[in-house]
Amino acid sequence: HGADTHPSTAFLLIEVAESSPAYDSGPKLNAYASAGIPEYWIVSTQRRCVYVYRSPLGLDYAFKATAVDGESVELRPPLEFVILPAALRVRISSRHSGVSPSGLLTR
Repeated sequence: HGADTHPSTAFLLIEVAESSPAYDSGPKLNAYASAGIPEYWIVSTQRRCVYVYRSPLGLDYAFKATAVDGESVELRPPLEFVILPAALRVRISSRHSGVSPSGLLTR
């Protein structure tokens, strides 16, 4: 797989935010919107929620929503999966801190 096969854009960006929600929902959001990324999600492991941004409009997104415990977020076609904020688990080890895939995605 050479450089000529690398995609030039992304359909969806998912940011897992453990300690930088202001940066992820500010400068990063502005950059992704201005680049025309159709969909941007911020998964907050601290708040156990998912912030969803769709339809870029200048430096912002026209559609904004938050999914919390008891709710789910569905990705629009062509990619179809659901994320369940209530299933977010933080895994901490000496080498890595992140979101455990257990229970996170469903089809």
